[in-house]
Amino acid sequence: MFERRSLRWPITLGVVMIVMLVALTVGWVLLSCVSTTAQAQVDTPSPAKQTLDQQQETPQVDLPPVPDASVVATPDEIHLLGQFVRDFDELQDSALMKDGPGTVSAGGMLSVLPNGDFHFETAVSDDEIRSFVTIFRRLCMEKEPANLAKAVALFDRLLNGHPLSRWVAGCFDEHKSYFNSLPEDCLRRTDMQVSFTVKRLIDVFMYTQYLHQPSKERQRQFRECLQQIGGRRNFLTWLFLKELWTCALEICNIGRVIAGWFRHHCDLHGI
Repeated sequence: MFERRSLRWPITLGVVMIVMLVALTVGWVLLSCVSTTAQAQVDTPSPAKQTLDQQQETPQVDLPPVPDASVVATPDEIHLLGQFVRDFDELQDSALMKDGPGTVSAGGMLSVLPNGDFHFETAVSDDEIRSFVTIFRRLCMEKEPANLAKAVALFDRLLNGHPLSRWVAGCFDEHKSYFNSLPEDCLRRTDMQVSFTVKRLIDVFMYTQYLHQPSKERQRQFRECLQQIGGRRNFLTWLFLKELWTCALEICNIGRVIAGWFRHHCDLHGI
């Protein structure tokens, strides 16, 4: 009789070969993924490198020199810019510009105020605010002889539409847009529904609290603003100073450019 051979070893060997084949297949797939990822990292530049490459590919535009010695301004134009630069310097060096509008706070160990009002603190005195308001008014009121709008228009005309003066004009347009927008600090709150603009807020606060004898119309507008924020007088005072300070920052950004050019122009012409 024939001896029956055992099938244990051939089966074991077959299983081992299958396992090895599967392991090799999995290893090849993983190696391919790693290689693809590495290649992608090499081929895909970072955002910073993409920006640098684009700048190198984009031709640089040489801006024309800023007109200085070639500009001829009349005595009246020199006087207008001189007044504007004087007011700009006073605004920039004022206490409110340096210290800011102050802060409002509520809750904690602080006492509860009527109408849910906030506690308001500022390092600026009432006289310093009054002085700041006077300077701000000279720069922003339409009837003032050397206001911001007239200085920007004259600067653009003297530089004959140079990119620098066009940039200044663009900043002034943004300033006007902000002036006619609603206060952002009110829009972020759910307990206030306001319809007054930044300009209306500044105007009614200036003419009822700091300048002249308030008219009945201005007093009515002030009460409307106060009513729309729930009668919170401290918050309205802080909001007025904050918006006044924000608008003044925009004026200073414009004023630095005009004042810098004007001083250089005066030095060149011995004015």
